Amino acid sequence: MKPKVLHVPFGLNKGGVTAVIFSIVDNLKDDVDFGCVIFRKKGVSEDRFKKIGPTYRLNCYFYQSKLRKAIDFLTRPIKIVYHTYTICKKEGYRAVHCHNGIESAYPILGAWLAGVPVRITHSHETADSMSLVKRLNSFLGRFIINRFSTDFVACSEQAGKDLFHHKHFKNIPNSVDTSRFRWNVPVREKGSKYRFINVGRYAYPKNQEFSIQIFSELIKLRDDVHLTLIGYGDNEARLRAMVADMNLEDYVDFIDGREVDVPEAYSMAHFFLLTSFREGFSIVSVEAQASGCWCFVPDYIPGKADLGAITRMNLDAGAAAWAKAIHSHIEEGHVPDKDMVNSNLQQLDAKNVARQYLAIYNQALK
Repeated sequence: MKPKVLHVPFGLNKGGVTAVIFSIVDNLKDDVDFGCVIFRKKGVSEDRFKKIGPTYRLNCYFYQSKLRKAIDFLTRPIKIVYHTYTICKKEGYRAVHCHNGIESAYPILGAWLAGVPVRITHSHETADSMSLVKRLNSFLGRFIINRFSTDFVACSEQAGKDLFHHKHFKNIPNSVDTSRFRWNVPVREKGSKYRFINVGRYAYPKNQEFSIQIFSELIKLRDDVHLTLIGYGDNEARLRAMVADMNLEDYVDFIDGREVDVPEAYSMAHFFLLTSFREGFSIVSVEAQASGCWCFVPDYIPGKADLGAITRMNLDAGAAAWAKAIHSHIEEGHVPDKDMVNSNLQQLDAKNVARQYLAIYNQALK
């Protein structure tokens, strides 16, 4: 008999949470019957999941107007609780695995009401500053999560502490499907540029503005560099305008993350630049290192994400300091150590990490 597990993300696009979900379901699909409930419009990875198990949709995140957003904010908890309850009761799910941050409270409560024995809340991100309304919502959500979850999982120590406010959680690092990434340190031909990439949603938390500022400072030190921002999102117009205003069109370009083979993009780059305000584990940094990129990242990135090809810096150091460090690194000729990276990567191999989740899911059979 297989455990029947319902994953609960916001949506299935090409982000880090989606990567974590697929690393689990791809490796456990022979041992577990999976389903997925989604609360946003159809994402680019949804059809891929349908090849593994059923998906259910309740579209309840609307941003067309301030009024609609306010109504949605007030009614969404009830709709999600009821929808999750109904699915679990009708389809017989024995475990739910929630990936929605503080809003995991709603499906967790619905699953509890439906009598689901295994209720997992999974923290993927560290916390950021919040308004008073969000703090009140966070307080209530955390109470429900801590009261009605049976299992607590976090991708890093900080991500767990920020969401749960206690130490009773399993720290399971995000995994990597090592077969998807090909080690390749591109040979830079004379006259060509060092290629940098950034992969992430065009959204405020990803802080691509700072990456652009770094490049504005870096080209003052050298002009043999180029940055590609891979992603999509509401902040794209602002980022493009910033590049134009700073006359960086020859040094910074954009690629739609829905239309690019990201592993191939890693393999064609020399460096990976990450400037997000917050990340839980930073799977993108791991993927970049697995492909041979040296990574420049914020200093809060957890140690388990460092495979031996990372330079950490504080975001508060400023763009000029980051640019100077990158310039020095290039001048000194540092390159990733393939043997070291591959050795450390085995600890994050998707098959090994998936077994830890299977042990949790199998509790539903007891």
